[in-house]
Amino acid sequence: MLPNRLVPFGSRQQLTSPELLLGHELDRLARAGHDLYAGSGGFGEHAPASVAWTHLPERFKASSRAQADHMAIALGATGYRIVPGTAQIEFSLQELEQLAEIEHYRWCIERKCAGWSYGEVRNDVLKRNPMLKEWRDLPEKDRAWNRDMARRIPEVLAHERLGLLKERSLTAGQSINDASAAPLSNHSVTIIRADPLDDRELSAAEAACANKTTRVKLVWKGAAELAGVERRLLQYPRVAHAFDGWTQA
Repeated sequence: MLPNRLVPFGSRQQLTSPELLLGHELDRLARAGHDLYAGSGGFGEHAPASVAWTHLPERFKASSRAQADHMAIALGATGYRIVPGTAQIEFSLQELEQLAEIEHYRWCIERKCAGWSYGEVRNDVLKRNPMLKEWRDLPEKDRAWNRDMARRIPEVLAHERLGLLKERSLTAGQSINDASAAPLSNHSVTIIRADPLDDRELSAAEAACANKTTRVKLVWKGAAELAGVERRLLQYPRVAHAFDGWTQA
C-alpha cells in the first residue's frame, strides 16, 4: 500500500541543478500561458506585458509564475486534476465562473502582498488599482477578462502536453450503483472516500471498484492505525489496487 513511507528530497544535486537554478522547468506553464495570451493580443498592443517571455520584465514574469503555481489548486477546487496527456475539455459556465472568481481572489492577494491597494484610477507609482475589490463588485468587463483567462487553461496545459481529469467524489456510504456507474466522460474518474477501519465502507468501495476507472481515497484518522490498515486491505484487493492516496477525516 505505502511502499515509500520515507521519501528523500532537497539533495545537493537537485538543488544545484541547472533546471532548478535557471527556472526553465518551473517556468514552463507560466511561459506557455503568457505567450499564448500575449500572442492573441490580450494585453493590448502597447502594454508592457505584451512582449515575448524572453523580453518580459521580471515583475511580470513573477506574476505569471504565481498564477501558474496556483493553477492546480484552482482546478482542484472545481474537481479537476492535471494529468499527463493532451486531451482537452471544455469548462461549463459554472466552472468558468468559479475558476474566474478564484483567480481574481488570488490576484488580489498577490497585489496586496506587493503593497498595492484600491484606487479609482490605476497608478503604478502609488500602487493603486481599481480592480482590487470583491468579485461581486467588479464591472462585467473585468469579470469577462478573468473568464477568458480561465477558458484558456486547457490550451495552456495542452501546450505542455498536459490534460485534465474530472474527479467525481463520493463517500462509500452512497449508492453503490452511483459509485460503480460509468464515468461521466472519457476524461473523468470516480473517487470513493472510505474509512479504512470500517468494513461496511470498505465492502462498498470494493464493490464499486468493479469499475476499473474508480479510484479510492482512504479517510485519514491517524498514523497509529497505519499498520492495521495495511493488513485489513489485504482482504480488499480491488480497493488496494485502486488506492489513490489519503483524504482528511
